Amino acid sequence: MQKQVSSINPQDGIILDIKVAGNVVLSYNANSEIIQTREDNKLMAECTQVLDTAGADDYWLSYNPVNTGTSMQKMITPSSWSECRQWFRSVAVPETGGVTIVPDTNVIMNHYLSKVIFPIADELMFHDVQVVIPRTVILEIERQGNLEGKSFKKRKAIFAWSELLWLLDNGAQILSELDPNMLEGFSSIAGSRFGDALIRKEIRTYFGQPLMKNQPRVLFITCDLMNAFAACAERLDTLYLSRTASSEHRGDLGKLVDIILSAAILWEEIEVEFKQPTGITYKLSGMWEGKSITDWRNQLIEVMN
Repeated sequence: MQKQVSSINPQDGIILDIKVAGNVVLSYNANSEIIQTREDNKLMAECTQVLDTAGADDYWLSYNPVNTGTSMQKMITPSSWSECRQWFRSVAVPETGGVTIVPDTNVIMNHYLSKVIFPIADELMFHDVQVVIPRTVILEIERQGNLEGKSFKKRKAIFAWSELLWLLDNGAQILSELDPNMLEGFSSIAGSRFGDALIRKEIRTYFGQPLMKNQPRVLFITCDLMNAFAACAERLDTLYLSRTASSEHRGDLGKLVDIILSAAILWEEIEVEFKQPTGITYKLSGMWEGKSITDWRNQLIEVMN
């Protein structure tokens, strides 16, 4: 449940606090509640992204198949994985043939495949469900990762490479090389509202438009509402993923580890104070000079004390 960190009561049973520059931004209590600061708008927005990349939110999935014109929705919560698996199997994977998932840039940036889709796809993932990543998505992540300075946005793009590596290590494929004209066009508009259109164009160019009959069905996944609308209009089966309006966040210890990992990377350095039972504080860094691709692949963070 989301609460004012400044007004936490002793009975809340806080187990640990996560601090940035001395400010408590996230707390975890004995009821497995993740408590988010509401004292600073910038930190609130960043907290939301930390929880998002850790898969610690509840989500709506809206499935929009071209052939029926009827949307189907399902809420995903940590307590409903089994039910969600049945729903995903029934709507996303046809009885004959598999499905090819093609993620938008924001899906990779938010780690939604590993933290949300993979748990509900379960044993289907990388078997009946294949993942294919557009080259334009990789270019967009690379562009954001090359931003000047050490912004939160830049760190999030760098963090996205660990998601890409995880996907490729688990059987995902990258679409073939871009046509030089498309590559030149993307370079000139990357970061603009037209970048999404080129990502969808790459999908249609690769798979054919209209999509060829004798091939696994293509399912475009995005968490951008306008991109979802445009994909539906362009006759792409679309899965739109969005956070719910719930103010409650819960997670087991495994999810807490994901949150600490995301926090250490996206804020670069954090303090984790274990209030019960030890009272020990650890200084953790998720980004340091010389951090290798192997370190990213293994999702390592550094203990600084």
